Amino acid sequence: MKKIMLTTALASSMLVAAAHAEVKMSGALEATLGSGETPSTSSTTTNQGTTVGWEANLSWDATKELDSGLTMKAGANIESGESNVMDAPYMTFTSGNVTFGLAQDTVFTIDDSTIVPSVDGNNIEDANKGLGISFKHNGVSIHDSNLMGVAFKTDYGSFQVVHSPKVGDKSVSNDSAPSAVANSGQGQALGFKGNLGVEGLTAVAYMNTKDSTHDSSEMSSQSIGATYSFGSVKVGYQQTDYDDTSKSFAYSSGNNLKAQSLGVSFAATDQISLGINLAELSGDDVTTDEETTSLTVGYDLGGALVSLRMTEVENKGGTSATDGEAIELRIKQKF
Repeated sequence: MKKIMLTTALASSMLVAAAHAEVKMSGALEATLGSGETPSTSSTTTNQGTTVGWEANLSWDATKELDSGLTMKAGANIESGESNVMDAPYMTFTSGNVTFGLAQDTVFTIDDSTIVPSVDGNNIEDANKGLGISFKHNGVSIHDSNLMGVAFKTDYGSFQVVHSPKVGDKSVSNDSAPSAVANSGQGQALGFKGNLGVEGLTAVAYMNTKDSTHDSSEMSSQSIGATYSFGSVKVGYQQTDYDDTSKSFAYSSGNNLKAQSLGVSFAATDQISLGINLAELSGDDVTTDEETTSLTVGYDLGGALVSLRMTEVENKGGTSATDGEAIELRIKQKF
């Protein structure tokens, strides 16, 4: 009898909650099978062997219409490999075309926008982490810090203004405890992403700054890029320029970097896609330009994507003739 009453009470409470907010659950499971070389100047490179890898995440998102007329959205996820029990939390409020709120690694991520197309949806630096390439478009991004932001949506795209009071604060447990995180510097980002009223176009432009300590040791970056889809083909290019930033993306006074990438993907059939991605990192502390080439073929199983990617890096980290290759099989299922 007590079990029945408890079950009834629980069901009733869930119905009441559902009447006040819409809650959605989603997730993904990804498996990889990768093999590669440790980049080396030697003619005989060290093979890293073959490794099976996993990545899983589960997220919840709630939407509620408030009596004030604002729309409130909140959510978070649980992701394998993260040190936090909860990852990417957010709480936003929307009125018309304006959204404002707090978040970490979601919603206000304009300075993490890499729009060059790829078959498997991964940036070239994430294709096979075993190669350890230095190239990045988001090397001084603040998106994974705790931050506050405002977004304004138009018919042409969305503008975002983002601020992180402590760029070193990536924790989700410091409830009302400012002293729990040291003054690690501030960060700002301002940018735009949208189609500019052109069908098939996605354009992005942003600038950001990031202090390693308050008001000193400031790094900055400016990025611009565009991807255009026509028929079964997607073509995209993006360039990011860094100021006072080393190739390891730490503060370095007077040191400048340039990251460029190009991607082309082609849907040969409804199931099969082919793609190529090229990336180059150059700069004051890059002795020889780092160049990365990646070829990918993908097969859509109808709800799951299987992809095979081959990646080659030359002059890894800007060191001449430090080369390596890798191959990776990736299977991803969303639900």
